[in-house]
Amino acid sequence: MAPPVSESPPVEPLDLWLLEAAMELPTPLHMLVEPNPHIALNMADDPRLSREELCERLSLLAERGLIRVHALPDGLQELFSPEEISSAIEARQSRTPFGYSLTDAGGAIWEHHARPDWSRFINAGQEPSADEAQDAWVIEAASLEAADAEFHFHESLGGNRSPAGACLKGLPGIGRWAGRRSTMAAMA
Repeated sequence: MAPPVSESPPVEPLDLWLLEAAMELPTPLHMLVEPNPHIALNMADDPRLSREELCERLSLLAERGLIRVHALPDGLQELFSPEEISSAIEARQSRTPFGYSLTDAGGAIWEHHARPDWSRFINAGQEPSADEAQDAWVIEAASLEAADAEFHFHESLGGNRSPAGACLKGLPGIGRWAGRRSTMAAMA
């Protein structure tokens, strides 16, 4: 188990940038070595470091238990050394791309330093179904009002981006909303 955030070693700006890059989804390693990784990752800036420095930093974060460097999408094969990470970046055209994800400890450190306003967080997209049924649209938001606004936004896009059978659910402990906009009802 990782030590509490207050007892953890100091976190450098580069560490926070790397944690931020994987905050929502696993980040493919090859995106970190693109000419402008901050653009590819929709971030404010990039750390401008060598591949060797990047691999060392990722290895250190993995050693500290803040990230997992692994095969995508299943995560079964993990990488730990800078050399393994560098080789995975080189082999980005392989059938098994590698990326990294935050661990619970990494997420806690990111959250401690970033101090996100979770009331503004909205996540919307399709979730695959287990059988051959149509994928379900899910909108996660801190309030029914935010979820409804996101629903209207996607509805206005039309086509495949419309959450016609949307399931709207709040963040854990805040609430859950399900159904179409016209029949949306708060559920416990």
